[in-house]
Amino acid sequence: MSLLKGFSAIIMSGILGAATGGGIGYAIGRFLPGAYRGMFHGGLEAEFNPIHVGVALGGVQGLIAGLVIGVIVVTLVTWYETRRG
Repeated sequence: MSLLKGFSAIIMSGILGAATGGGIGYAIGRFLPGAYRGMFHGGLEAEFNPIHVGVALGGVQGLIAGLVIGVIVVTLVTWYETRRG
């Protein structure tokens, strides 16, 4: 695997993870707002927006998970290619 392909795979995995996490966070904030309201001090205040919190938390957590998964996949593919030939 070339350096460009590996780097691209990691970046795309991070983007996909962030989008997925943000979507899940949006859904939780939209349909189960009490989940985020109960997690944070000040969650019951009028200006607290559980959708914004959900998208932000889900996006960051998804990005980190996507990057970790991307690094693992690229590492395994590279290791396999070096062992194969």
